[in-house]
Amino acid sequence: MRGEEEVKTERMTPVGRMLERVEQLEAEKIRRDLAKLKNNTEKVGYLMDRFPGTVSDNNLLCVLFWRYAEGARTLNEVIGKTKADSIIRTRQLVEKKRRETEA
Repeated sequence: MRGEEEVKTERMTPVGRMLERVEQLEAEKIRRDLAKLKNNTEKVGYLMDRFPGTVSDNNLLCVLFWRYAEGARTLNEVIGKTKADSIIRTRQLVEKKRRETEA
């Protein structure tokens, strides 16, 4: 039996397949960049810079953190990962440090 991803890719247009590949390469780059960072504060700051919407959307920040920094692809895989409130507090800390630097 073929996997769902295989069937999905088969139905895509060449442009759709190319765009999906570009997204895969971009995701790999983000994961490599995050792996080089020392701690969650740096990782959250990176995601905030890379995805400006995460500055005002805690849910988006958490989803991106779990996906890219911790490799969770499904909701079940989030269990045991960094807690959402910890990610949100880290975002607040990053914002505070940035405001202090600007002042």
